[in-house]
Amino acid sequence: MFILKKFDKNNKDFIDFIQLWSFNAIYNFVDTVRNTGKTTKCKAWAIARYLKHGKQTLWVRAFEDDIKLLKKDFITKNGGVFKILKGWGYSLSPENFVQEGEYIYYFDTKTKKRKGWIFHLCPLGAAQSLKGNEIPDCDMIVFDEYRLKPKKYSFYHGDMGKDFIDIVWSITRDHEARCILLGNLESAVNPIQDYFKIPVLPGDFEGYQTFKQGSIAVYQRLTVPDKIATSAYMQRQQQALAGTAIYDYLFGGETYGHDVSQIAKMPKGAKYLYGIDNCGQKISVWRAGDKVYVRPGLDAGQHVWTMQHTINYKYSARIMPGDKKHFPQIIRALANNSLYFTNTETAERGENIFRKMKILSG
Repeated sequence: MFILKKFDKNNKDFIDFIQLWSFNAIYNFVDTVRNTGKTTKCKAWAIARYLKHGKQTLWVRAFEDDIKLLKKDFITKNGGVFKILKGWGYSLSPENFVQEGEYIYYFDTKTKKRKGWIFHLCPLGAAQSLKGNEIPDCDMIVFDEYRLKPKKYSFYHGDMGKDFIDIVWSITRDHEARCILLGNLESAVNPIQDYFKIPVLPGDFEGYQTFKQGSIAVYQRLTVPDKIATSAYMQRQQQALAGTAIYDYLFGGETYGHDVSQIAKMPKGAKYLYGIDNCGQKISVWRAGDKVYVRPGLDAGQHVWTMQHTINYKYSARIMPGDKKHFPQIIRALANNSLYFTNTETAERGENIFRKMKILSG
């Protein structure tokens, strides 16, 4: 495991991926506060790679509705993409791009001919339909906004980590590709990193960390670019939002937060009730007196409620979204304000599961 705790001099400017790329990782997680320019830079880089090498990019979002909205203004005149490209020696305009369905093609304004596609816009749920469809010239897969607000995870019916890997393997087979996962710090945990079994970086950490012999790299940044932070408009926004619940998320590098959870240490002597496995997100439920505690992990030798077929547990039963009847202890504890989580990460995982079970609304 390699750790670089300090950024280079670009940490106060818009994001620069050069140092991250130098790790040569296959899976690159880019987790930052808003307004660092990560999406814009990735779009520009993908276009430049197509023009120079003929390489194509699969652009993934979590939901079909995200793709519908994205198609309306994926490359805009004022989005910053053209300014970056001009700095790299490419003078382009919106007229150089033609959108047809989920594809964005390059249009040569001199020959008046449409060339090949640069971007294929794809929802994560299309993993099954892409199976067996290798795209030889696609060597970059961008999962944009892969981190969701905690409530939104419950709307995704499936295993986000597995579906993403299915997409990667379907279109690449044995040719090399680089995956870039772009995320705002919406949540403290997420199913993709859980799937890879890599730990959550400390909330005050800024820099890079690699895992699994350098095959996975994580970039975390909590600093808003000076150009944004020092603008008169943004300073007025900070003044207006100071003291509100969203201030630390927008300006302080904090996650969006959880809704109903109380955080407390579980006392000794608590009784193990059962474990819950939500597509790899594992928690266990305990009781101590009239209080119920939720902690990370579970005991595979005890009873486990699971949302997928599995042979990993000695005693397990499958549950489906909405099966709240199996969890009376949690329902009563919520009603009595006596439900506790042992840390923030577990609170987010637990709330996600409880929303799927319709124990929580939202």
